[in-house]
Amino acid sequence: METDVKNLLALRMRTPKEYVAPMARLAQIGVEGVEIFWPEGASAEDLRQQLEPHGMRVSSLTVKSKLADDNYLAPFEEGAKQAASVGARVLFTSLKTDGIPLDEAAGRL
Repeated sequence: METDVKNLLALRMRTPKEYVAPMARLAQIGVEGVEIFWPEGASAEDLRQQLEPHGMRVSSLTVKSKLADDNYLAPFEEGAKQAASVGARVLFTSLKTDGIPLDEAAGRL
């Protein structure tokens, strides 16, 4: 999948209001898109207000999920809704097997 973001930076935002990264400097060096964990309590508008003044946007979201959980797909469903609300087209995840056999973990994917 190809994205339309030339430069991407993964940020660990807590909340948009608390985030202290030098957005103007990031934009100055060419960062156009950020990959984030959705900050708890944040709205799509909060994120836009933090990024758009600097010509930046959310390009992808990181989704956490545990394969051993019965409802392991629920975080992806919520992440897809959040991504759509800010125009992000990519979900990223890094999954651990949580002790289940690799073949079973692969089957869940």
